[in-house]
Amino acid sequence: MRPIYRLIVLLASPALLTQTVFAQSQTADKTLPDFSTYKPTAIATRISGEKPVIDGDLSDPIWQTAKIITDFYEVDPVDGGHPSEKTTAYILYDDDNLYFGIYAYDKAPEDIKASQMRRDPRLGNDDNLRIALDPLNTQRDGYLFGVSPTGARLDGLLENNSNFKGEWNTLWQAKTKIVEDGWVAEIAIPFRSLSYDAAADSWGFQIIRGLRHKNERIHWSNIDQSKRGADFTQVGSLTGIDVESKGRGIEAQLFATALASRDWDAGDDTITFEPSANIYYRFTPALTGTLTLNTDFSDTPLDSRQVNTGRFSLFFPETRDFFLQDASVFEFGGQVFERQNGLPFFSRRIGIVDGAPTDIVVGGKLSGKIGNTSIGALVTQTAETEIIDDDGTTIYDGQTLAALRASIPVLDESKIGLVLTNGDPKGEVENTVGGVDFQYRNSKLHDGVIMGADFVALQSTSEDEDGKLFGSTLRWESQKWESYLRYKQIDAGYTPRLGFANRRNIREVSGYIAKGFRPKDHLLRQWWLGVFGGQTSQLDDALVDLDDLTGAVTEAGTTLDTFVGVYAFGRTTNNERFFVEAEKDYSFIDEDFDLAGEVLVPAGEYHSTAIRGRFSTNGSRVWSGGIFADRNNIFDGNSYTVSPEISWRPNKHFALGLDYTYRYFDLPNGDLNIHVGTLETEYNV
Repeated sequence: MRPIYRLIVLLASPALLTQTVFAQSQTADKTLPDFSTYKPTAIATRISGEKPVIDGDLSDPIWQTAKIITDFYEVDPVDGGHPSEKTTAYILYDDDNLYFGIYAYDKAPEDIKASQMRRDPRLGNDDNLRIALDPLNTQRDGYLFGVSPTGARLDGLLENNSNFKGEWNTLWQAKTKIVEDGWVAEIAIPFRSLSYDAAADSWGFQIIRGLRHKNERIHWSNIDQSKRGADFTQVGSLTGIDVESKGRGIEAQLFATALASRDWDAGDDTITFEPSANIYYRFTPALTGTLTLNTDFSDTPLDSRQVNTGRFSLFFPETRDFFLQDASVFEFGGQVFERQNGLPFFSRRIGIVDGAPTDIVVGGKLSGKIGNTSIGALVTQTAETEIIDDDGTTIYDGQTLAALRASIPVLDESKIGLVLTNGDPKGEVENTVGGVDFQYRNSKLHDGVIMGADFVALQSTSEDEDGKLFGSTLRWESQKWESYLRYKQIDAGYTPRLGFANRRNIREVSGYIAKGFRPKDHLLRQWWLGVFGGQTSQLDDALVDLDDLTGAVTEAGTTLDTFVGVYAFGRTTNNERFFVEAEKDYSFIDEDFDLAGEVLVPAGEYHSTAIRGRFSTNGSRVWSGGIFADRNNIFDGNSYTVSPEISWRPNKHFALGLDYTYRYFDLPNGDLNIHVGTLETEYNV
């Protein structure tokens, strides 16, 4: 995704866009602390014997033993203001669980937004409470647990203070209840569901409240609009937890696949039964061992449908439980790989060969933290795979595939580490990739400013070719300005067989700069105006085939792509969101390709101009939706895209949604129509 889309996603995320009533915020009497240095501390109270009943009712006497938390502050729309509503929180723990009780007061409980009950919803569409935990004190990675007034639960991994992996799920309890003066949440998180440092005297900790019906965002710590809500560098501390011997235990996921078939000509019946399992064991509270046996991943959710209308391979995110366990430990390179091209390790390579699934006979993983070192080690043995296509039958032998990632914290908020992979899922060559990265981050350089930089160096070694990758990023983030610059160089011989590289022999430079505005007492709550651009050039000389110039050579430094554009993004006080963008591109295509496998695009030089925009309504309404449209004169022709979506949620139990995307290409060598539709219905008991 282009940097503009990253910015739009981060700013438009419903989880973070909330607001409040200005008058109440600015007339409060309470003295405000210095938020540039503010890091509050919460104390968890140990209990034994009696436990709180997780039923959304804080009347259990045991809650009265907890230390109360009342100091919450508004972050949006007023940075550091007083919230319009009171919030109180209580924290308990015993040998098995960490308990949270939160009372979200509300003077108008009839207006509380509570429209959904599904697991892992768009929680920001409703009033909500979120708890962020950094039990390993990484200041970068952790866990997020969220609930809505209907009891809808969200859990996921927070990675590198920027990425949220909602595919991750774990065992925990939550119950909520709307009462006459607000709503209440009770949460119990087993220590076995977390990786944590038993020797640490505190954890990184944050509570976030979304007052959706007032569009207000409230924080317990990290009172800074320039930081994302679960940015762990300035969150508060959770102290008092002493469960050194806990967090260990075994968790097993058992599966079985049965298949019956009949050959009607021969009269033969075949019945097969294939058991499989994922087994998790915590050697220490911070270090988990995972074993997978005879795994076919038949329980994995379906991928979102994508149609490839370009020259390079598409990227599909990981969704399998075995690989998602402690996935943040394997993160490498920071934002150098925001566009995934060049990734040294991509777990989706394991279990898929030429688009066909292959079973994993056995796999083992060690992940977590040893001392101050984060470590992830993975070894798998895949089964023999037979692929039948138009060219006949191909048999791939089973392969041993391995990956190692380790990193240590440096300079307070930064880290340095290494990565090593070995193996080829196809077994065609012996391939090894190794490298180092340094991820620098400084949120204390200047009040309200975050400065970051990432540096990466990788070496790929195979029997027939070697190659290197170098990359770096620089970024500057504040309430009013954002800027970003990326450089990446990928050799032609860089072939990470356990990674993802869909374009090589290139040098890329790209970036953007944007100015943010937060007008007061205005229809627009926030809007950004920015420019972006970039260039991709050829790294080394290469043979090309342009019409009758067979065997011609393009020289190093040849410009392959350029793009430049402007955009505007905004959101209203009612949380409607929009963006518009204009972009001008140049592309040099060195060989023919078939667009979506259907229409020939000849090699040559192409110029294009695109205009696109999106508008979406507040998702908390009974009827909500949006529309995206794009017009582009591409490949000496034209393309048009329109993508409407609509959702109907008459109550918290039932929802019906329809998404539809239509793309039309009118090109010199033919027309192409692409239709992708999704109809989704849900009923939550």
